Amino acid sequence: MNKVFTGKFQKGDQLDKNYYRVDTAYFNDHPNHFNGLEIGDYVLPIKGALIEKLFQFKGFQTTKAYTDALFSEVRTYTPPFHLAAT
Repeated sequence: MNKVFTGKFQKGDQLDKNYYRVDTAYFNDHPNHFNGLEIGDYVLPIKGALIEKLFQFKGFQTTKAYTDALFSEVRTYTPPFHLAAT
């Protein structure tokens, strides 16, 4: 069964280009950084307390410098919705 995650997308064009990047050295030292994210799981990316997309995880792509979590865009929310804390 697919899981649903939320994640902060704060850097550069990651939200627009449907990926999340960490340094490969960090990823190797912190293998649980993505909390068990598996292919097919869903992610609601958060940027500035707004959610404007729904992603589905496609897999990791690793280079010497970076590890990218790659996503396909399932849905765009127009207008984006706000995260609210109570």
